[in-house]
Amino acid sequence: MAEVKSPSTKDLLLLITGFHVLKSPPQNADSGQAYWLTEATTTEDRTLRESKLNPKWLVSPAAAWDGVRFRDWLLTALFGEIASHKNEFVAISEPVLASVDLLGKEFTNDMNHLSESIKEALKTKEGRPRSLFNTLSVGISRHLINKKEVFMFGAGMRRRARFWVTESNAIQPTSSFTRLSTRSQTQNQPRIRITRIRSMRA
Repeated sequence: MAEVKSPSTKDLLLLITGFHVLKSPPQNADSGQAYWLTEATTTEDRTLRESKLNPKWLVSPAAAWDGVRFRDWLLTALFGEIASHKNEFVAISEPVLASVDLLGKEFTNDMNHLSESIKEALKTKEGRPRSLFNTLSVGISRHLINKKEVFMFGAGMRRRARFWVTESNAIQPTSSFTRLSTRSQTQNQPRIRITRIRSMRA
């Protein structure tokens, strides 16, 4: 089955700004993917349609900017490229396409110069060692609202604690609090997910 091949960062920036336009834009496209990518086939990947320099941009960059269709899809694709199409929001049910961690910090028992309060926080009630991770994350999710494709931009805190139950099993609760927003709605969503990890420790 053919897959979707993401456009390059350069192509996305040229299209987002209206500096480039499609040579033969489809007339009846109802989504960004249908408009910007080639038709789906059983043998070839869906790639960016051929584009060219937009002559209107040389006359009026503002008019060229306003004429860009499905810019939200282009911005989402650009964000996905920046995030390497990874999603770290594992604790929420939102259909997140990609996310990026900002200002992340992890505390572990083997770190030097820890305060006594942090050392105590890195122990469970039973005295087992654990690690704590905090970060500000941003992400983009895709939704269908009234049969219309809508992309939501979200930002929130993500926290993770990990402690070892046995030499090869760890439990990792991950909590996420996100604020997802569009032009029409905003919602707050706290979520917690617990993951059991199997690994070999030296």
